[in-house]
Amino acid sequence: MRTGVIAKTTEFPLQLIGSVAGVSTDRSGSDKDKANRAWHCFELGHMSVFEHVSVTWKISGISRACSHQLVRHRLASFCQQSQRYVKVGTDSLDWYVIPPSIKDDDAMRDEYDNAMWQCAKYYQSLLDNGVKPEDARFALPEATKTEIVATMNLREFASFYAARTDKAAQWEIRELAEDMMLSLYVLGGEWMEIIHMIEEEQR
Repeated sequence: MRTGVIAKTTEFPLQLIGSVAGVSTDRSGSDKDKANRAWHCFELGHMSVFEHVSVTWKISGISRACSHQLVRHRLASFCQQSQRYVKVGTDSLDWYVIPPSIKDDDAMRDEYDNAMWQCAKYYQSLLDNGVKPEDARFALPEATKTEIVATMNLREFASFYAARTDKAAQWEIRELAEDMMLSLYVLGGEWMEIIHMIEEEQR
């Protein structure tokens, strides 16, 4: 799994949030005033202003099963790699996800790998016999790796992060949520305070 931020609304999310909040109260002020206003909105639970800041992530190497969970967050926007137009590279050994509960059991791992190989063999046979990729893909398992671009505003991401890092969440979507959060650390600056807010919201 690889996750990285490829776009964001601003380098200064707190100032933007504070500016938006200032419209409703006819206030402007310094950059510090705007940042303080953003914190005040957060403390009061006025989260609508956080919808004006968004982040776009490129996510690679998650299973189709995980992507189905991700796209249920309908306030976000998604663009996923198409199995209709992109042939799955089943000739490699890295085209599917292996759950930890199977990876750590040698006997189960052998059976699992064989099942994946059988799927890959049949998928390739369908393609070789002239079946279109859009139909051949029906032979592929939910474990097939995919690539997806996801854009979320900060209010939606906070909601996503809280739900998907819960101990009851499925292991892969939980790892993805943590990876998406970690990618925000790379942005530094005011984004570190945004991270603190999101983590605080979860408590």
